[in-house]
Amino acid sequence: MSLNAQTIVIVGSLTHSLVNFRGPLLLQLQALGHRVHAWAGEPDPASVSWLQRHNIPYQPLPVQRGSLSPRRDLQLLSTLTRRLRQLRPESALFYTIKPVVFGSIAAKAAGVSQIHSLITGLGSALLSKQRWSDRVRLQAIHRLYRQGLRYNRCVFFQNPDDRDYFLDHGLLQSPTQSRTVRGSGVDLKRFKPAPVPVQPIRFLLVARMLYDKGVAEFVQAARLLRSRYPQAEFVLLGPTDPNPSAISDATISRWQQEGVVQYVGLQEDVRPHLAKASVLVLPSYREGTPRSVLEAMAMGRPIVTTQTPGCQETVQQGVNGYLVPVRSVRLLAEAMEQFLLNPSQIESMGQQSLLRAQRLYNVHDVNDDLLEGMGLLRPCS
Repeated sequence: MSLNAQTIVIVGSLTHSLVNFRGPLLLQLQALGHRVHAWAGEPDPASVSWLQRHNIPYQPLPVQRGSLSPRRDLQLLSTLTRRLRQLRPESALFYTIKPVVFGSIAAKAAGVSQIHSLITGLGSALLSKQRWSDRVRLQAIHRLYRQGLRYNRCVFFQNPDDRDYFLDHGLLQSPTQSRTVRGSGVDLKRFKPAPVPVQPIRFLLVARMLYDKGVAEFVQAARLLRSRYPQAEFVLLGPTDPNPSAISDATISRWQQEGVVQYVGLQEDVRPHLAKASVLVLPSYREGTPRSVLEAMAMGRPIVTTQTPGCQETVQQGVNGYLVPVRSVRLLAEAMEQFLLNPSQIESMGQQSLLRAQRLYNVHDVNDDLLEGMGLLRPCS
């Protein structure tokens, strides 16, 4: 091992995301000669097994998603501080709200010299402002971000609008502290082009079952279209979630009983479902950069998504899909209907999606940007 090799820890909320979203980054760090550790909450056997097979030390964390609990959050902070003092890494990368906030504070306390964070989207907590409790929660999260991010050498954002939000609200100390990358990227060797089915035309939404993802708008648009195109299919794929914006199991069951959508739940491998889909639809209210869209693009699928930060960067209007306003069921249904009226454009727009994914979102190019910002791009030699 080179004398320049570093010990690096990557910390997130979900163990599944360590593999699904950060797997290529973990392997690239290993290939550069660094000692890589991965920590996250909610361990699942498949992800833990993958990390073990690749000799990446893993430790579970007590992350409670979806709510602020002083007792549980202090437990997370204490656990992170203790483990970082034991490991003594030279560098750390945190992503998702609680690892970013409490991980950054813990890393400073533990003497980690290079602290970095990746902001993968604003999340429901920063989007919900309707109730008094939402506004109180928002202010609390702002304070936590200001405290944690002050210790970061570099904060990465997945779109410029999120970066501007953090700067406008004083959550970052300086613009020079930030850097923008193109989402998490997509593994073009794993997500390969597949023939596009057009009989029947199938619309697929891949996301956590949250109202903020536009799931209800997708269902309402499907309801409108099924009355005119009974042969069309509409599929929901993704897990339920403890998030305050979560859609209840009872609501999803009611939609299925109505016959408006099929719900296939959480799937370890989304590729067979993307292969069966004609069009990927994501009417989200806001994203970092939606991974489901990038994966569908890499498999040659046209996209219908929203004119909102994170989503709008993935689509060139009328070329590889359509952009619609947030929460507009009518315009969403009209955009989806274009594929029912003109099935030939499914394949042509899907081809443009593939070219766009290859040009802009190759995971290795995205990871190179991250590693360059972290000062880790060169091999240890």
